Amino acid sequence: MIIKRHIVLLLLLGISLMLTGCSHPALHKAREVIAVADSLRAVGQGYTDSVTIAEAYNTLHSWRYFCPTDYARACYFYGRLLRNNDDPVAAMQVFINATHTNMRDYHTLGRIYSNMGSISHLAGEYQLAYDMYSRSADLFLQSGDTLLYYYGLNAMALECATQGQREETKKLVQEIHQQCSDTAVIVRACEMEAEMYFQRRQYDSALCYASQALKKIPNSISALLITAQSYSFMHIGDSAVHYAHLVLSNTSELHNINNALYVLTNDDESKDKEAIKETAAERSDIQKLIEIRQGKLSQATQLLEQNLTRKPDMRGWMIVFIILLSCVVILLVMR
Repeated sequence: MIIKRHIVLLLLLGISLMLTGCSHPALHKAREVIAVADSLRAVGQGYTDSVTIAEAYNTLHSWRYFCPTDYARACYFYGRLLRNNDDPVAAMQVFINATHTNMRDYHTLGRIYSNMGSISHLAGEYQLAYDMYSRSADLFLQSGDTLLYYYGLNAMALECATQGQREETKKLVQEIHQQCSDTAVIVRACEMEAEMYFQRRQYDSALCYASQALKKIPNSISALLITAQSYSFMHIGDSAVHYAHLVLSNTSELHNINNALYVLTNDDESKDKEAIKETAAERSDIQKLIEIRQGKLSQATQLLEQNLTRKPDMRGWMIVFIILLSCVVILLVMR
């Protein structure tokens, strides 16, 4: 009888420790941080306290088996922070961690897969990016967020256009035009069509769709860049230079800057030799930075490919099962 009481006490002690841990002040604070970050994201703002986000992520990582949804949300915000700090490998690992929990927040998962698709696209892994965007779109549809679903279709169309898959691109863009009325989404679809024709070297058609996008959003970087490049390939130097300068005035993305500088190097006849040399030197510096970034991005996509077949971590469910089993044992022993 004494042994039975000891077993009961130990089981009760273990369960109480788990419950106490789940209500730990640090865990409560971490959840509050993620809730604030989520509310800021909903109104188009970013959480600027990177240290606090990192602390919240580390805390929730320790309790990921008990609160997988909060942990996955922390993964999203911390992963975005790492991406913004030009650390795509660490960001990818954090995103992957979220996909291997048993959480069911499809909206957050959709955003995570979208970010993995974006990293894959920048790395030049267009089919991998397509697969990630496809998962993202499906998750947004399951969560009921049709607007982000159409953004997902646009992202898939971009990967198809980049790979020269004309029919698939047209099919995706057509679905967007037929079913979505959001201006930003429609503009993005026009950009995809412009990209598709640009890849096929049909520059007149590329200019036509880029023009449609610019009529609705005049500072659309993709449309401005395609316009500059199309004019450049058509040997209309003045227009190419004009739009290249607009790209430089509206973006800080290295690839866009590099492409705009390429246009200026080839088409800006108003510059003297020294100015041309300066532009070429600036472009050379940008290319070096891109090469460094490409190495990081390649490592990130390799990490993703290695983890695609990994199964979700079921230890959270195992812990719940053990707790329930313990309760059954306690009841049986106390009879």
